[in-house]
Amino acid sequence: MGAVFSLEHADPWSVDFIDVPSINAHASDAIASRIEEKPGQAHAGPDHLRSSSVLVLGPAGSGKTHLFARLRKRFGPAASFVLVRPEIGLSMAPRHMLAAIIDSLHRRCHGLETRQIEAVVGSLLSAVHQTDRRYPMLRIEELRNEADLRATLEEVIAALESRYDELDARYLEKLLLFPFASPVDRRALLAWLSGRELDDTQLKRLGLAGALADSEVIPALRTLAVAAAFGAPIVVAFDQLENLVDGDDGNDRIHAHARLVSELFDSVRGLVIVQMALDAEWHQRISPVLSQSERDRLEARKLALLLPGADEREALLAAWTDVIPSSERKGYFPWPFSEEGWLEWRGSPGVTPRMLMIACREAFEGKSELPPASPHGSLEHDTAEERLESQWALHVDRAKAELGDAAAQKRGIDRERIVAAILCSAHLAGIDASVPQGRKPGDVRLRHGAHETLVFVVQQPNARSAVASLNKAISAAAAENVVVLRERRIPFPATWKSVVQPLEELRTQSRASWFDLDDDHAAHLLALHDFLSAARSRDITDSRGRPFEESVVRDWAKKRAAAARWMIAPELVKPGDAKAPHRAVIPVVAAEVAAPTPNVLPSDGPAWRILQELRVASVERIVSEVRATQPEVSRAAVMRELRGAGQAIGWIGAAIVFVAGGTP
Repeated sequence: MGAVFSLEHADPWSVDFIDVPSINAHASDAIASRIEEKPGQAHAGPDHLRSSSVLVLGPAGSGKTHLFARLRKRFGPAASFVLVRPEIGLSMAPRHMLAAIIDSLHRRCHGLETRQIEAVVGSLLSAVHQTDRRYPMLRIEELRNEADLRATLEEVIAALESRYDELDARYLEKLLLFPFASPVDRRALLAWLSGRELDDTQLKRLGLAGALADSEVIPALRTLAVAAAFGAPIVVAFDQLENLVDGDDGNDRIHAHARLVSELFDSVRGLVIVQMALDAEWHQRISPVLSQSERDRLEARKLALLLPGADEREALLAAWTDVIPSSERKGYFPWPFSEEGWLEWRGSPGVTPRMLMIACREAFEGKSELPPASPHGSLEHDTAEERLESQWALHVDRAKAELGDAAAQKRGIDRERIVAAILCSAHLAGIDASVPQGRKPGDVRLRHGAHETLVFVVQQPNARSAVASLNKAISAAAAENVVVLRERRIPFPATWKSVVQPLEELRTQSRASWFDLDDDHAAHLLALHDFLSAARSRDITDSRGRPFEESVVRDWAKKRAAAARWMIAPELVKPGDAKAPHRAVIPVVAAEVAAPTPNVLPSDGPAWRILQELRVASVERIVSEVRATQPEVSRAAVMRELRGAGQAIGWIGAAIVFVAGGTP
């Protein structure tokens, strides 16, 4: 099989990894001790429950991601793990932090079907009712048959409020309801608990007026952390912190991160905060710019990760080969190496687990002569281009999975993710990009030569918020070029009557245009951001497992993405570029169309004739083809003709029409 040797890029959420616990045991044990103490502190009360902070530093390939996976495996449902990575060009606000925590809590516990958020609720219920918190789902299953579940949950809320006065009872109630809710209500609860906006249907189902206000986010974090501390403490791992260093905004993002960690540490009880970064980057570019108070908070407890020594490399090789079926083994330890080759790898300095795994694969597949090439040698059969292409494909697959997760929850990608990806695309393309500060409108400002564009990312799931953003775009378009961007898979519903007027106004603005972000483009845009982020963290490696220089990765990505038109910033910054494949006509929603006006177009008008030929088509295509031959015909007239056709035309949403039968 040899599949074990293909796991060179650690997945923090994987359950299929091989661990040698002795490697960096001091770090995992130190973090574990802080996790283990939280339930006791929570029971003892607010005078005892505090957050803990640990800084983990190590060279590239030393196993920071593996450490996260190891702790997940060690604790199972007895701890909740959250992984947060900084977005390039953006600082993380508390609301973004809350969303990241809830997203991670919706993941499954290591090796179980139970989701981490269920473990949080189940272990809390077990703790309050003094049952075994090791089996959180058992208490949840018992309560499913409870005659008055809400009364039981209210007792739990009252018990916690009596001891922790900083808790938000409403937030705690919604958290406790999650395991007992229907799938539809679960999606709504996840959105609300994460601090995201909800659509009107979701708000109605939950009996809420709106999303969490800014003033409610920190109380929500406090509530979540305390609730989890009773049985499944939340471990927040900030990874790839070297990406805080941009070079473009001075040290603003470093200080913003320091403020966030300080706020979490000082005002939120029960968290285990783990910061992870490359040691050289931290010591040279992050620590020196911190104030003394920031340094005291962030560096109070430092743990250094070490590369495996000779004995630990031997243990790794034994662990990897042990899972290979005996029928596939062709010798005894140190197979697949020769004795001479293994002595070289065992004693050579600077060998990372990834480098050793790649060497094992090469030997297993017979691609290297024995003894294999030195750890510092090169392989001719695997070019830099091939390595970069394969690792790029991995990031695209992960981005597609992220889009799939968002689709499963009936929501779009978070605005912050898209903004960060646009910033990344712009910088790669040599375009000046910035995020408007303060009360200035827009999400991204792009400047390139004489061209300047203000981008509005309108991802809101409800009409009120979308209208507010559209109105800001309208105002801005009176004086400058504006592009409004929204994912194509989340069109404005026909029921959003309030968006009709601002969309119509936006159409009258000559300096405004629309950008449809389709799934393929979105996946590659997000992948581009994460790929370059990984390069800065020295996680994009050559065929021997050595990190590529960031400049090499960026040059390759620029050529690759530009050729495939995955850097959307150049498309956004050019005003009115009708040839840009993702520029689109500002959409029309069905609610815009009034009752049919007779005699505007004949019953066998151009729109109907075109649809008869095509049988099924988008409204945009029909409008385009009608106006290609009759430019004097307005969009509204085409829409009136289509609507006036009655049952002869069928509609799929508000954007697709088809011949349904009969005559108009």
